[in-house]
Amino acid sequence: MASNTQGANDSPNYDRSRYFLEIRLVPDHNITKNPQLWLVTIQLHCHDLPQLMREGLFWTTSNVAPGLGYFEESNSKSSRLIKPFSVVRGWKLSEFADKQCRWSGGIYVNAHSVQTVSSFQIHWLSRQNISRVRATDKQGRGVFEYNHQNPGRNINCIYDDLQPSRGSWWFWPMESVPHRVQGCVEKPEVSTYNPRAVLGGFGRWNRCLTGFRGVLRSLRSAA
Repeated sequence: MASNTQGANDSPNYDRSRYFLEIRLVPDHNITKNPQLWLVTIQLHCHDLPQLMREGLFWTTSNVAPGLGYFEESNSKSSRLIKPFSVVRGWKLSEFADKQCRWSGGIYVNAHSVQTVSSFQIHWLSRQNISRVRATDKQGRGVFEYNHQNPGRNINCIYDDLQPSRGSWWFWPMESVPHRVQGCVEKPEVSTYNPRAVLGGFGRWNRCLTGFRGVLRSLRSAA
């Protein structure tokens, strides 16, 4: 007889079909009529979207599964290829390497040439590239939307306050991806290292230490 008791080392069986989240990114928001240089879609199947909204969706290039990338051209029957683009490259993305994770999916870059997708680097993407975000439940009903071009469509049916217009970018890992617009994939001089942020942190510590030393000097003088 099978036991209903879950072992201490057993992983929970997450149902990642409960929610679907798609993030679309473009290199230039000012281009509305002519085709963009590329279009990236991040598609994730999620177990607990409300939890992701509360805690934030954090991922880096380390969440990309090695050895599972691919590309397809317009002569294939790829469901990831978006017109008018002619080639799509994909990477598998998941919270953990095993199957017991709360979210999993992929990153897909659509472009007009193999050369563009070949040179494309995921870490080039930034929050400013986000064009649209949409989340649906298991029945296909919308529960969240963010639209850069049309803010009147922004809505969060789970938590009203957790939306960009109120300062919440829960769907983008701000700590791990640089906030910079990449207008052209031929310029890969991008680093996730932010010296200003690091120096700013040291500056705050130095100010605190300086104030503390001043207090010590005052106490010694009084003694």
